[in-house]
This record gives sequence, structure tokens and C-alpha cells, in this order.
Amino acid sequence: MEDDRFSVVQHQNSILIEVSVNKSHIIARLILIILILVSIIVPIVILFYAIGVGRQIGVGYIFSLLLFIASFAFFLRMFLWNTYGKEVFLIENNKVLFYNDYKYFKDNLKQYEFSIEVILGCIPIGEEDFVQIKNVSALYDYCRFCILLNDKELIESNIPIRTKTLLKFR
Repeated sequence: MEDDRFSVVQHQNSILIEVSVNKSHIIARLILIILILVSIIVPIVILFYAIGVGRQIGVGYIFSLLLFIASFAFFLRMFLWNTYGKEVFLIENNKVLFYNDYKYFKDNLKQYEFSIEVILGCIPIGEEDFVQIKNVSALYDYCRFCILLNDKELIESNIPIRTKTLLKFR
């Protein structure tokens, strides 16, 4: 079953749930691409300039290079998340795997084990209480998908989805 940015796929012994981000506006993504390019080009230009003038490459340049590499990684990660990002919940046997998928790499892998039950639900935006999917009402426009394990451990998505979408998966 698939709708909007929320999909549920059931296999023989597992359930795969994906919550995708809305693609950000093209201007925001273009700004991120420009920042990525600047993070790559500036240290290379400075290196060629320093070599051309005959200056030695010192500790300051290496520190700056590390700073630009960190900036590049940060902006690339933001671009990938805002373009392809999704949160993945995989329920199989007695465990739940949760990770963020950036299309080209995965991050924040967490594994939870349960012995009693898994309850699917959500937390409406602006509220703090967990609501089971069977009790979700269209009163709220958006909510965050959640999984409650053993009546005590809550795994929560950070991506808001339309409450109407969850109503279809009761």
C-alpha cells in the first residue's frame, strides 16, 4: 500500500514502512548545490595559488581544508536529505530496525527488540500523546508516525505526514 509519502510493504516475515520527506523547493536545493561547489572549489583554488606563488602549505591551510571538507559533507548530506530522504522502519521477527536513508548512504541505524507486541500509531502535531492507528481521527491535519514496543518504548518519526494518509492504513 502506498500513498503520499508514506508506504507500507508486507513481506513474508517482515513489514517495511517508509516515511519520505517532501522535496524542498528548487531554489533551496540550488543554494545547497552552490554551497557544495564552493566547499570543493575554494580550497583547490587556494592550494594552486599558494603553489603558484611559492608559499609553503602550513597548518592554517590544513585546518581550513578540514573545515571546508566538513562543510562539504554537511551540505551534501542536507542536499541528499532534502531531495531523497526517508525514514525506514523494518519490523521482523522480534526486532525493529530504524534508519535514515539518504539514497546513497544510510545513517542513524538503531535496532530495538520487543517480546510482547508492536503497536503502530502516531503523535498529532501539537500534541504529546501517542494514538494508536485504529484510534486516529481526522481532527488533526498532520502527525508523526510512531511505533510503540512492549507498551513502553516509543520509536518516533521526525517527518510529519497527513493524518488522512494514516487513516487508510487502519
